[in-house]
Amino acid sequence: MLVTGAVCQYVLTFTGVRIPLVTGLVLVSGGLFCYTRRTPDASYAAGMLPGLLLTAAGAGLACSCCSWSRPRRCARRRAGSRPGS
Repeated sequence: MLVTGAVCQYVLTFTGVRIPLVTGLVLVSGGLFCYTRRTPDASYAAGMLPGLLLTAAGAGLACSCCSWSRPRRCARRRAGSRPGS
């Protein structure tokens, strides 16, 4: 999550929010799909690690996009609901 979060901050300046957010959510769903394909006799490296890595990478991208795209301008009467105000 830390690596993809840092990469996402750099990528967001060039692409905007939509592409990294969709990519992150696709990675999360791919990681969760990997969990459905594991067997009881599979090792940790073959059964759990791919799903964990994909889910963590996708969550890092998606969370970074959500925190970066917070509302920057809002009406004065709603200023308390804006993050960082």
